[in-house]
Amino acid sequence: MDTELKEINFAQSTLQFQWDEIIMPALRHFYQVHGHTDVPCTFVVPDGDDAWPRLSWNWPLGVTVHCIRIDNAYARQVTESKEELKEMKICYEMTMPEREWNEKILPALKIFHQLHHHCLVGRSFKVPHAAPWPEEAWDLRLGRIVNGIRTGSNYVELAARDKDILNEIGFAWDHDVSIWNERIIPALQTYVAEFKTCRMSKSFVVPACEPWPKSAWNMALGTQVYNMKYRGCYFSCIGRDIDRLKVLGFSFELRRQAWEKLVDPLLDIHESCFGDKAVPHDFVIPSQISRSLVPELIYRIAHPAPNEG
Repeated sequence: MDTELKEINFAQSTLQFQWDEIIMPALRHFYQVHGHTDVPCTFVVPDGDDAWPRLSWNWPLGVTVHCIRIDNAYARQVTESKEELKEMKICYEMTMPEREWNEKILPALKIFHQLHHHCLVGRSFKVPHAAPWPEEAWDLRLGRIVNGIRTGSNYVELAARDKDILNEIGFAWDHDVSIWNERIIPALQTYVAEFKTCRMSKSFVVPACEPWPKSAWNMALGTQVYNMKYRGCYFSCIGRDIDRLKVLGFSFELRRQAWEKLVDPLLDIHESCFGDKAVPHDFVIPSQISRSLVPELIYRIAHPAPNEG
């Protein structure tokens, strides 16, 4: 028994020595240099660099931090150094993605909604380096993150966990459809109500005032309408809302270039499947249509996202 106790004491002493003389000094220096302790898993303290504590040279600091976070390594030492670790902003009580989500992404999305009255974050949007944006999120490439959430390539579990919160702030699960429903349609309705016409110049921009919907303020609506006619933008949305648009007086007849790009391929497929290009008025593109037959854009029209319908 004495031997076992001595071995345990030796092991604890070894861990304590590593913690006191290697890990904590290295973490302090990392924090001093980088302003955080989000140490990459592959990071190893440089060998022979006098800026780093000598005993920490060649120490796999990234792996150590990962083990603290995932495997509860150095549990006693972490507890005893809790206050200092907190000051150095080390993340060990949750995963890194969860901390990013809780402290940066979700707060930034809430501020975006508060400022813009919608949550249609463009892919190029980066969080400004200023109030009222949370400091932790400054310079965060929020647009790229949001695009990844939409496509299901990142933060999938966290987005599902907080789905109600995201829906409450109008998170755009499908960017184009959300822009159509929340900005374009309300703006078109207001345009007709204000000007009693559907004629619109390409240069028209939605005024940033009442009675225009706040979600559409400063939107280049004239350009959007032009692109619908000449480039076929929002083709599937127009198709689904055609009756609604007719009531307003809008007729988005595609110009030749857009027609050739979007409609001709569909007519060709209809002919190959049914023998002619005469499409019945009530015809709906079958959901089981083979993806190999149609371009990606046309396939997306036939297979809308779950929130699109």
